Amino acid sequence: MASDASRMRYGEPGAVVIGGYVNALDAVRALAPHTGPVSVVTSQPYDIAHHSRFASGHVPLTRFRSQPNPLLALLRHQAREWDGRVLIPTHDPALETLARHREELSRHFRVTVPSWEITSRLLLKDRTLAAAGRVNVPVPSCYGAAAPGLLDRQSPPLPLVVKPSLGHPFQERLGRKLIAVHNQADYTAALALLTEHGLEARVYDLVPGPDFHYFNYLAYIDRQGRLLAGMAVRKIRKAPAFFGVGRVVTNKVAVAIAAALRRHTLAVLAETGWHGPASAEFKLDPRDGSLRLMEINGRCSLMMGIARRAGINIPLLIWREATGRGVAPLLPNEWLGVWTHLHADVLHALLSQRRERVRWRDYLTPYQQPLTFGVWNLHDPKPFVAQWAHSFASAVRFPYRAARGQRG
Repeated sequence: MASDASRMRYGEPGAVVIGGYVNALDAVRALAPHTGPVSVVTSQPYDIAHHSRFASGHVPLTRFRSQPNPLLALLRHQAREWDGRVLIPTHDPALETLARHREELSRHFRVTVPSWEITSRLLLKDRTLAAAGRVNVPVPSCYGAAAPGLLDRQSPPLPLVVKPSLGHPFQERLGRKLIAVHNQADYTAALALLTEHGLEARVYDLVPGPDFHYFNYLAYIDRQGRLLAGMAVRKIRKAPAFFGVGRVVTNKVAVAIAAALRRHTLAVLAETGWHGPASAEFKLDPRDGSLRLMEINGRCSLMMGIARRAGINIPLLIWREATGRGVAPLLPNEWLGVWTHLHADVLHALLSQRRERVRWRDYLTPYQQPLTFGVWNLHDPKPFVAQWAHSFASAVRFPYRAARGQRG
C-alpha cells in the first residue's frame, strides 16, 4: 500500500511479526518507520495487527492448518519471498517453533531467539522457577505434579493453583492459563480436565492479593548478556481479573520495588542464559512482603507498548541486533503514565463488574493520568475499528460472549 511504501527505509531488511494481537500491532508500529517491509502472520480471528497501515502484507496461518506444524510450513513456503527478514515472535507457540527449528530457519531468515536448550528454560515454567530458586529469587511453593491423592499426602494450605509447565497447549485446550483450587472438589475437577485433554501440570501455592500487586520488569538483553534496556511496570487491572494479562498498566513504580524487580529479573535471566526481550512477572506477597516470580515471557509481550511510549523501543532493538545495525543502552524518558488496552478494559468493566467489584470511579481514575493506548491511534485507526467490529459481530452470533478473545 502507498502509505507503507512512503514509510519504509529503502534497502533495509524487513521483518516478519508472528502473531496479530495487540503486542504484534505494537511491534509493527515500532518497526515500520525504521525498517524494510513488515509482514504479519495471523493465526486468530480476533487478530488486528495486519489492519495497520504500517503492515506491508500478511499471511494467515490457517492456510497451513493441515500441516503438523503450520508455522514451520508457512515459513518454508515464504522463505524465498521473505529471505533475509527478521523473525519476531509475539506468542509462545511461535517462540517454540523458532527455537526448535532455529538452524533450518537461519538459512533464510534472521532468527532472533536462542536455541531450544535456552528457550525451554523460559517456556517451561517449572524450569524458570527452578532457575529462580538457584539464585535465591522467591517463587510460589510447589507441591509436585498434579495427581490423585496429592492433597491427602501433602496437606498443602488452600487455595492452590494447578499450572502447566508449557503454557500454550493448556491455554489452547482449556481456554485459561491455570486452574484455581479452593477445595477437594475443585482439585478433582481439575484432574478430570487434565486427563480429558492429555495435559500435565503441577500444583503451586496461590499467592493472594489484588491485581495491583502484580509487577513486571521489561528488559532487553543483548547476545553478550548486557542489559540494554529495562523498565518496571505495575498492573492496575488484568483481563480477566486475577489470572489474566494486563489491561491497564502504569510505569509509576516505587524506587525500592523497581530496584528489586530489576535485580531479580537479571539474576534469573543470567542463570538461564537468556538473551533477547523478556517480561518477568512478579507478585507482591502480602504475607511476607516478598516479590515472587510467576513467569518470564521471552518475546514481545503485551505491555511493551508502555516501554515504547517511555522511550524504550524493544522491537527495534531486536531488529537492530539481528541485522548488525548496532545497539546501545537505552534509558527511559521522563514520561510517566498509564497504558491501557481500552477494548479489554471496557468489555470487562461491562461484563465482569459484579465479579470484579470495582467501583466505577476507580475504573475511571487511571484515565485521568497521561495515557497511551495499546490499540487506538489517531494516525492508524483501522486496528481499533476492526477489533470492535469483531466483538460486535461475536456478540450478535454468540450472546453474552462478547468478551471472548481477550488474549495476551
